[in-house]
Amino acid sequence: LVEGRGQAFVSAYFAATPRDKREVPALVEALLATRNADCLLQLRQPLSELSAKELRRVEGMVAENPIVPQAFGEAVAAALEALPQPGGVAGVLWKLFRR
Repeated sequence: LVEGRGQAFVSAYFAATPRDKREVPALVEALLATRNADCLLQLRQPLSELSAKELRRVEGMVAENPIVPQAFGEAVAAALEALPQPGGVAGVLWKLFRR
């Protein structure tokens, strides 16, 4: 993965890798490291398939990087909001601190 070749890499990666084997957080990290942040927009759909832990990892990378497209940051936030809420005391605390 090199700068300027992210679109082709992401397309090939998704074509060749089964859904359950995709490492979206690692792909986000690699795209940011190689200055291919514009390619992140291709990853908006797979965000809904990530676990809460994976989404929080992606959220941390997005929050600390100003070159991330705003639309991708919004997609990450929407995917986090769509996660099932934990019940009980944990659910109340989660709602308070996610605002």
